[in-house]
Amino acid sequence: MKEYFKHTQKIPYGYEMVSVLEIENSFVLRIVCHNTWSGKSILYSNPVELRIAMSSSMIPVSQAEFERYESNI
Repeated sequence: MKEYFKHTQKIPYGYEMVSVLEIENSFVLRIVCHNTWSGKSILYSNPVELRIAMSSSMIPVSQAEFERYESNI
C-alpha cells in the first residue's frame, strides 16, 4: 500500500518548497520537491533530504495531487 505525505517549507528568497513523499511498506520510494517560484520539481532519494522532510509535520495527499506534482518532473 502506498502512502503520500506533503509538507511545505519556506526557504530563502521567498521560495516555497513542497515535498511529496511516496512510501510503500515502510520503504521510501521518492521525494518530490516543487519550487513554486520557478515552477520546477526535483526528485530526491537522498536520506538527508528525507530526514529534513520527516522532521516537519506532514499531511496526507491524494493520489491525484501526487500525480499533479509528479507530472512536473
